[in-house]
Amino acid sequence: MTKPGIFFEGVDIYGLPDKDSYWNTAVRDICRAMDDWGVPCAPLNLQDEDNTTLSFDTSALPPFAISWNFNNGRWVIHKGQQVRMTSILPVKNIALLWDHPFHWIETIDEMCNIDRQTGRQPFHVGVMDDGHITYLREAGMPLEQIFYWKQAGPPPTGLQPPPQIDRDIGAVFHGTINDVESFRDFCARIRISDPIIMRLLENCIAAVIEETIDVHAAVIRHVVDPAGMDPAPLATAPLCREIDRLTRDIRRVALLGGLRDLEIHFIGKVDPAFQAANPKGVFPGPLSFGKIIRYLQRCRTVLYDTINFRDAAVMRLFYSIQEGCVPAAELNNYLEQEFTDGSNILALNLQDPQGNLARLHDVIATPTVAQALSESARHTCAARHTWTNRIGPLVNAIQG
Repeated sequence: MTKPGIFFEGVDIYGLPDKDSYWNTAVRDICRAMDDWGVPCAPLNLQDEDNTTLSFDTSALPPFAISWNFNNGRWVIHKGQQVRMTSILPVKNIALLWDHPFHWIETIDEMCNIDRQTGRQPFHVGVMDDGHITYLREAGMPLEQIFYWKQAGPPPTGLQPPPQIDRDIGAVFHGTINDVESFRDFCARIRISDPIIMRLLENCIAAVIEETIDVHAAVIRHVVDPAGMDPAPLATAPLCREIDRLTRDIRRVALLGGLRDLEIHFIGKVDPAFQAANPKGVFPGPLSFGKIIRYLQRCRTVLYDTINFRDAAVMRLFYSIQEGCVPAAELNNYLEQEFTDGSNILALNLQDPQGNLARLHDVIATPTVAQALSESARHTCAARHTWTNRIGPLVNAIQG
């Protein structure tokens, strides 16, 4: 029998550490999809007390190792420095990135250096967006080490989710909602006081919010080039990360805050200021994946924001659709290609809060309409957006 590869669950920084989060579930679903493609893969959680060590004996090594955002739950000492286990594991490594690569450019640089020093097989990176590929190419990564990794959801179970007429919750959002830092506080925290640079930053933030521009491209165009800063990826990464986090918070609070007249159940960590500004909201806090699934089965619509992805969608959208929810989403290029507004998705517009509210009210108040939308969305996902549908590029990266 072919020895299986491993997929580090490493979910301690993404969800609950009791192995009941989206991340754990997705890892196991992906492993099953890989098995179906004839590439055995097994999940490994190094937070588990039964798996506290990984042998480096050649005979015990897996043929490959996969991780989300390089996270595997363990750090090791290599030549006197603390590095991630994936950085020195002497097998083919694949990192599936949830975030823009500028959040991980130092780790990417570290792994490139170790690959060169040890002669290990070059690691591969799966990314979701065209802008992410452009960034990695500008950072010097060969194209053959990069592949598209579009997130997906589980295969159909054969079971019908509860019908819309029986659902007692109108709308759910699951995700973290932070307070929005004021621009003045933002500049003070990143130690920028020059009025000219501050004005450039304002232009950059507006571009990310209002245009379909990648965050790194916006930082280069609106700040780095006009100010004559060093454009090297390692040099610009700290500012890109700060702009990305700020604009994610701005977009999310603006989209969801515009729906404050609707009773929405917010699953996850929610800043107290947002809770106070949304008195009709219900705030159960972070929940395990199993409890989220039960919540979704009671819900008519699930709200989704594209944060700063221009050509991608994240897996929580597809897992929600599988449970029979109507997806109500801020659209981007990818979602516009994959779904049709009014047929299998309900489009939300960041600039039109009243329109969003009216459309959501209509669907929530009309179970027959919600049922048709949800069934069409599930059909679309079953045909195009399961891990089995999307696993090909990952298998190619492993076998290539």
